[in-house]
Amino acid sequence: WRLASSESHVMLENYEPFEAVTILHNLPLQIECLTYCGPTLLVGTNQGHLLSYSISGLDKCPSIQLLKSHKSFSKRPIQQLEAVVPLSLLISLSDGTVSVHNLDTLKALSVLDRTRGASLFACCHQTPADPGGGSGRQSNLRLCVHVKQRLLLYHWPPGAWQFAELRQELALPAAARAVSWIGPTALCVALKTDYFRIRVDDGEILELFPFSPATGPVMAPVERNTLALCSKDSKTMFVNEKGRWRRGQKSNDGPLMVKWSKEPLLLQYLAPFLIGICADFVEVRTVDQRTSLIQNLDIPSLRSVSQHRGVLFAASAKSVYCLHPRPLSAQIKVLIQRRDFELALRLHEIGQSDPDRADELRDIDVSLVKCHYAFNLFCQRQFAESLDLLELLSIDPANVVAMYPIAPREFRDRVSFPGRVPEFSGQDLLESYFALAKYLSSVRKKLLAQIAQKVPPPPPIQFYTVDKYQPITADLEKLRQLVDTSLLKCYLESNPALVPSLLRTTNYCHLREAEACLKQKRMWPSLLLLYKNNNDHESSLKLLMEHYQQPGSQISNIEDSVQYLQELGVPYQDLIFRYSRWIIERDPKEGLRIFTESQADGDNALPRIEVANFLESSAPQLLTDYLEHCVLHCKPPDTSESLHTRLANQYRLRLEQQTGPLAVAGARSRLLAFLRRSRHYNAQELLARYPNNDMLEERALLLSRLGQYELAFTILAQYLESPEKAESLAEEILSQPTAETGDAADSSLAILQGEVYGQLIKALLAPLPAEAYKLHAPRAPAPMTQRALQLLKRRPGQIPPVRVLPLLPPATPLADLSDYLLTSLQRLEAEKRLLQSRRGLYHAERLQTAAAFARVRSGRVAIEEGTRCSVCQNRIGASAFARFPSRQVTHYGCMAVMRARLSGRQSGAE
Repeated sequence: WRLASSESHVMLENYEPFEAVTILHNLPLQIECLTYCGPTLLVGTNQGHLLSYSISGLDKCPSIQLLKSHKSFSKRPIQQLEAVVPLSLLISLSDGTVSVHNLDTLKALSVLDRTRGASLFACCHQTPADPGGGSGRQSNLRLCVHVKQRLLLYHWPPGAWQFAELRQELALPAAARAVSWIGPTALCVALKTDYFRIRVDDGEILELFPFSPATGPVMAPVERNTLALCSKDSKTMFVNEKGRWRRGQKSNDGPLMVKWSKEPLLLQYLAPFLIGICADFVEVRTVDQRTSLIQNLDIPSLRSVSQHRGVLFAASAKSVYCLHPRPLSAQIKVLIQRRDFELALRLHEIGQSDPDRADELRDIDVSLVKCHYAFNLFCQRQFAESLDLLELLSIDPANVVAMYPIAPREFRDRVSFPGRVPEFSGQDLLESYFALAKYLSSVRKKLLAQIAQKVPPPPPIQFYTVDKYQPITADLEKLRQLVDTSLLKCYLESNPALVPSLLRTTNYCHLREAEACLKQKRMWPSLLLLYKNNNDHESSLKLLMEHYQQPGSQISNIEDSVQYLQELGVPYQDLIFRYSRWIIERDPKEGLRIFTESQADGDNALPRIEVANFLESSAPQLLTDYLEHCVLHCKPPDTSESLHTRLANQYRLRLEQQTGPLAVAGARSRLLAFLRRSRHYNAQELLARYPNNDMLEERALLLSRLGQYELAFTILAQYLESPEKAESLAEEILSQPTAETGDAADSSLAILQGEVYGQLIKALLAPLPAEAYKLHAPRAPAPMTQRALQLLKRRPGQIPPVRVLPLLPPATPLADLSDYLLTSLQRLEAEKRLLQSRRGLYHAERLQTAAAFARVRSGRVAIEEGTRCSVCQNRIGASAFARFPSRQVTHYGCMAVMRARLSGRQSGAE
């Protein structure tokens, strides 16, 4: 396959889209103008005769037959003819007047009186099916007549038989040399040496550019409300109705222009060709394609042209020629051989829109042509256009990737291309990767949408091979893996900054292939993202450990490892413990953060017992800090008994390890504060680990937690000789209601108060109990009678006399007990009156309930002949019935429905 040349003036050999045939030769009359309205050709002569010919056999062997010679059509030369086939009108200019005739009978319909002295006219007629599609506010046929530096504007109203004025005439600064419509809203007028655009609605004039003084103004309408204008230097420019240049297909292209070998005298547009009629020959060129010159025809001295449905008729003074297009299928096949796919596709599009020529395209596979065109664009370095076309064709992405060097060699060999794929380098290769990235991103979005909607993708069509084609990506899994892996490689080659954005999202990159590419580019953070999305956490953690403190590495800090381990949870517990050891060895604080700042929560959070066991065996120095985090700083704090007990034991061990007085005091205060504040540790388990003759205050707190108040108060008041601590402990016990005490207003609190203070009084007055001798007290302290009496005075109503009086010495003065006894008796009397009041209220409530029940039972219901059920509205008669407290009566069978209705009404009221 030889690539087509990119030069702009190369004529395609052996490609001749038009066939020139001489229709009339050596006519005895001088031809002035002609118009073709298929299959009739009308020729206007200098003698004023109008010749009507019938044309047939254009597709094979054209033949012409004179139908009639209208010698009385005009007394003067016929200067201009224009046939409006949809309306069956013929507009003519002769003897300085514009006339309208019936196209079928050539009978005169009207004469435009105001056009006397006219030198030329121009028509604009757009049907609703036209690609240009004008607005047609009043009519889709418009006429402009130039009369002595004035423009007269007319339109043909629907259903009318003559033209009507469109608006007031437009005055010109000079006589017009040529006039043409640019769509239905603007005109192009050639004045002196320049082209001007004039808006029809307000007459605004815009100067465009000068024309050649040698040939004069030359203009021809083309598609999309655009006008072709010949300028100097044998160039043709294109302007729209706003006076703006028509530009090339790309956004950065300049104004579109066609360069002629010689300045044309006439122009005619037969899509997609622009035909320039010069003095000695006719040139056929294209407007949008790179290959501009298509055909050169030796037809001299042409002075008038007309075209209809793709057939062009041109006339000299004595002869008429026909330029008939060759069959589209033959043209397209030649263009494919010459690799001018763009022009081939344009011809196919034109043929599809023309019902008369659609049959010519039956043997053309347009998808195959587009595939070849896309490959040709790729070879010509038009990567974006090529891949956009391949995406539009739903080509198998495997074929597209195979054109790039990122695809494996054995993979590329499986695809058959129509030629050798060029090997690009430098900026060309970079631009090709940019286009591939855009293509793969679009394909990827479609695949993700299909996956989300659970819709299977359409089967990929073949690329270039017609026979023996096997889709490489026949299933969805392989297809999305190919797309994502190729997109990753493309980003690595063109824009590495986009690699993380791809790997952060759900992707299907081939793990080992992507891993090799990322390692080759030394993109370690992206490699971590790849491992993470593929749940290969061990490889990630191993990579982080290997790159710790490596010079130049992007993941050399320990923070990356800590954050990675924090994001893992229960399924990777062993992995977390294994790879946290090296972090703890190098930085214990950072190692502790793995567990204290873990981002896993809920069922995914690591069991704290397991973490504590791991730290106790691997990093005992971090155990206390971790337990404090769980018990004291977590929100909500951990309330498990094992962790609280373990933390209390850690405080005890730390206290035993301290030597200095300040360190001992600090450790003791921390332990005491925790034992007082926490309510979740196992006091019995802790007490078994405490020595008998040491940590007595701690033992007292534990004993009080176990309910052994007397022994706890004895240790504090007598052995430690600190009755203040004993009283403070009693107040602490009562200030923290437990599940047994309930709310402070509950009566069980009074019982607890009596028990606690009773044990405290006993500890102050009685000798040491037997259990206290395990402490090996150095002496037997005396009872603290005065301290006990002071306590009774401060809390006279909280300590029951029955528990206190037997403990007091017989010699205690009654005067010291008067306030205590009086307050106690008053409290007992108040409780007695409260109980009596409650008993009276309960009795009154019982009587009221009994009276209400009696009233309800005393009601009677009379079932009469007209009594109906409140549910079904049928008569009850002799059927079993039910009566409700609301005095409603229902059948016995409807009772459940009524009960449900009443219960729903009651709940709604609540």
